[in-house]
Amino acid sequence: PVVSASFGDIDLNFSGGNFLNLSRRIQGISASAQFGGFETEAFGSLMRGIFNSIEFTAEEGNQGPYPLWGTDGQRDIVVLAGSEKVWLNGELLKRGENNDYIIDYNLAQLTFTNYSPVGSSDRVLVDFQFVSQDYARNLFGAGVNFETTENNSRQVKLGVAAVVQNDDKNNPLVEISDSVRQVLNQAGDEVPDSLSAPQSRTVITTTADIKLERLTIGTEYAFSDFDKNAFSSIQDGDNFGDAYTVAGTLAVLEWLSLFSMGKYQSGKFEPLGRINPADFDRDWNMSTPDGENHTDKSAQGGLHIRHNNIEIFSWAGKRKWGDNISDRINLSAKYSTHKINSSLLSNYAGDRISSRLTDQFYITISGEKIKTIQTILKLDYYNNDTLTDTLYAKIGENITVDFGKLNVGASGNLFGYQIRDENNWGDYSRTIEFGGSISTQWGKLIYTRRLFFALSPDAGEDIGSDLISAWASRKIANINLAGNYQLSRSRSEILEKVYTYVGSGEGYYRWDSELEEYVYDSDGDYILEYNPTGEFQPVLRADGSFSASFPMDFIPLGASISADMSFHSENKRDEIKSYYLSPARMFLDDSLTSGTFSASTKIGLLRKSPIGILWSSSYRKTAYRIYSSGAELSMNNEHSINISGKVLWEITTSADGGIEMTQSYRPSLARWVDAQKYFAKFSLCLLYTSDAADELDGVDLGGRRII
Repeated sequence: PVVSASFGDIDLNFSGGNFLNLSRRIQGISASAQFGGFETEAFGSLMRGIFNSIEFTAEEGNQGPYPLWGTDGQRDIVVLAGSEKVWLNGELLKRGENNDYIIDYNLAQLTFTNYSPVGSSDRVLVDFQFVSQDYARNLFGAGVNFETTENNSRQVKLGVAAVVQNDDKNNPLVEISDSVRQVLNQAGDEVPDSLSAPQSRTVITTTADIKLERLTIGTEYAFSDFDKNAFSSIQDGDNFGDAYTVAGTLAVLEWLSLFSMGKYQSGKFEPLGRINPADFDRDWNMSTPDGENHTDKSAQGGLHIRHNNIEIFSWAGKRKWGDNISDRINLSAKYSTHKINSSLLSNYAGDRISSRLTDQFYITISGEKIKTIQTILKLDYYNNDTLTDTLYAKIGENITVDFGKLNVGASGNLFGYQIRDENNWGDYSRTIEFGGSISTQWGKLIYTRRLFFALSPDAGEDIGSDLISAWASRKIANINLAGNYQLSRSRSEILEKVYTYVGSGEGYYRWDSELEEYVYDSDGDYILEYNPTGEFQPVLRADGSFSASFPMDFIPLGASISADMSFHSENKRDEIKSYYLSPARMFLDDSLTSGTFSASTKIGLLRKSPIGILWSSSYRKTAYRIYSSGAELSMNNEHSINISGKVLWEITTSADGGIEMTQSYRPSLARWVDAQKYFAKFSLCLLYTSDAADELDGVDLGGRRII
């Protein structure tokens, strides 16, 4: 048997089937166990955030920051750290300075790094959690799977899972007056926009999978109960919704199999998270129907061929979503050898009004001196009966050459947009992107130049962007050093402070007639929002981080010390050569529009003992001058202590825990916000024999791996 448990702040990934995929950051307890053919998992928590999903189009010449907003459009939110998932044109991105994006959780702002240039043709989708300001939210769930195998050819797997999520209406985070409670009690599901009602949601799924020699059949049935207003029982008769899928695969030959699937989802079914891929609706050429509660039905079937170095998927399907009907044909093919990898993806979808055809072709050739040559071709043709059609095309080339200890790369991309209006095709925009890179075993330098040419008045203006990135790491005298620096010349949107009237005593600001300005008042009538103006200013952005670590094994039982520093700034300058690399005078420069500086230190003791101690502290300072009122400052301080231990017997255990204290200033609330985070984790593994230990590398519980 394998038993595992975690306490405190947990990144939960719970899967009970296609209709119950839960990815949340919670504060509570999670436990799982596996014994024979049984697998079970359960969790309970006080959920720290509200899930939201937003989609927007990037702007040309603007790597960010892009604001995130809440479910009701509120801008002043705090995103839970690590809770986000970001897709760019349907591809999942990775967070980090040396990856695709960085995010400021306190300010709810997303910025793309220089490694992922974005423009006006790029689609961005973000799933995240933000801190609730109204009600604490409880989250409980459990799942059980049973699997039996006969002669390694017949297999049956049964599963059931349930998750309950509800707002604690008896303990709201803000005081609710008796008059407001009375309004909510009589409102039913028709809650006024000015009020927030506690909600309750339950999702239960059952799954059954049967595998015979050549035939595999899988079914799933799920239902949900969603109460939009837990204060009222009015209109609760329409809370129920259900969904199901039936799928089958038949292995006709060793290299050929046939598959089919049918799916039904009622308009009342309310999942707890994303159940479809990021570009699912776009690939079907469908948009959300007008109104609410539209049934979604689909059916598809096709074939899968795998022979030598060739793999082909091809299928056709039909989907009915509300009154909208779309037909879809999809083909994907791959060819791989030792030196060549290529793939082709073609997708057609059409309804009664429009159709979309997308084609993508990739080929990568590997060699000795020339390490890689990659060619990319993309085509997106959208045909609309209103005679407003678009054609998007991309041609890209990437080459990497090996010069021993030095690798040199070059890349180039050409993007083109055309629009047909009243049967006349016309150029809309062209984008040229080119650059190069130099890398060694110690680091890498990348430069990208992006030129956007507006060929139509509706496309805006010509824009040029420069993106420079560098990182390095080296070990000198037993000290590990690493650094990262990014500099870009682009644009930043100007934000405007707007005070909005929300009702007597419902806001945080009031108008002072003597001072002739808005002042903070916890019983005020106005709230403060930062709204985009649609106006941009040229900026130079600089982001840097430097770290050092020193293991001190000469100290009894071992010790270590590490430090890191990072900064971000936006500066109203036009030329890169006029900028400076050091953040020392960043907050003193009159042309600064925004800046952030942070530093932290960590000291570890007793590293070679059963119990280790880690102490860490950090400092953060932020300034903004993009608003008419001048600079606004925020400070953030964190301290944490972590203790971990491990005992190696036939019973293996590990545990760690600590506390983090945060104090931050929120300009829109005009007050300091204190937060404390306690966390503890504990795991337990029972092994009967050493042979079992050799075989038990991990147990897969519904997509989650327990080590």
